[in-house]
Amino acid sequence: LNTMKQILSISFILLCFGFAQAQIGEVKIVGNQAKIYDEDAKFTYHSISMSSNAELADYNSKYIVVVDGNQAKIYDSKGSFTYKSINLCNNCTIRKVTNTAILVKEGNMVKYYDFEGKYTYKYTSN
Repeated sequence: LNTMKQILSISFILLCFGFAQAQIGEVKIVGNQAKIYDEDAKFTYHSISMSSNAELADYNSKYIVVVDGNQAKIYDSKGSFTYKSINLCNNCTIRKVTNTAILVKEGNMVKYYDFEGKYTYKYTSN
């Protein structure tokens, strides 16, 4: 009986961990929604409502970056706004979202930001 309780407890923990670790496989724009799919190509039933001037910049397995005006807004894998963003200059663009950074093209430099929206003081230049 004790062993059965342990097995059930471990199974429950693994099940919860699996759901918590659902990773972004793809983000598709459908109308004004950015729909989030997992790595098994299944719709997660999570999406981001996009304003008319917002654009999907890029995403990784955990975060989605949407440019809305002069802000790069950071969303989590469930489509929830993290209340973190990067203020972009007029000619700045999101180059890429890697596993560890958001790369912002600014003039002849590509600056690296973290997922808190903070500049990491890492960059490359032409």
